[in-house]
Amino acid sequence: VNAGYQARQRWQQARHPAELRIAVDAPDALARLREVGRRGDVLIGWPSSEPDESAEPDRRRWDTDDTFIGITDGAAIEPAVEALLEHVRKPGWLTEDPHAHLLPHLVKACEAPDSPWQLLGAELGEDGFYTLDLDYTGRGKIDIVRAAVRLFASIAEPACYVRQVDPFTVDCITGVLDGDGPFATHGHLIRLRVRQP
Repeated sequence: VNAGYQARQRWQQARHPAELRIAVDAPDALARLREVGRRGDVLIGWPSSEPDESAEPDRRRWDTDDTFIGITDGAAIEPAVEALLEHVRKPGWLTEDPHAHLLPHLVKACEAPDSPWQLLGAELGEDGFYTLDLDYTGRGKIDIVRAAVRLFASIAEPACYVRQVDPFTVDCITGVLDGDGPFATHGHLIRLRVRQP
């Protein structure tokens, strides 16, 4: 039995304490409920007029999460992440002329019938980012990152990392690392900048 599973079991047992019982006629009942009133993971009490700085942040990882902890850490992929990071730091690793190497593939992906993207422009910055300005015709903000991953797939190399920086910006680093294939190691740094509605 791994440590993550055991930690999850301990958390599940701890998060269902005995029911809090406070006599309603006790002089400090209301104050005690406001301070420590918990039953399961639902706070019982009343909001004060000032924000409670001591309130616990929401520990849920998604809307229906009730365990607050996963099965283990992600160390199994750490060597691959470290290898990508090592290459990212190499001088001259990012390729030149993304207009020739990347843009034709990105234009084709944006023009696909089921694409939610309309390409407005592209520019290479001094920081190495190849920035695409886009209109997004999809349904919601949550779908932007999923649609971005599909767009990045049109230029993806064997190593790829995608991160949504804010609701309207998605960054990607992708490249060929040592041993990935017949060509020399190289990479691309791309930013999608979505025009806000």
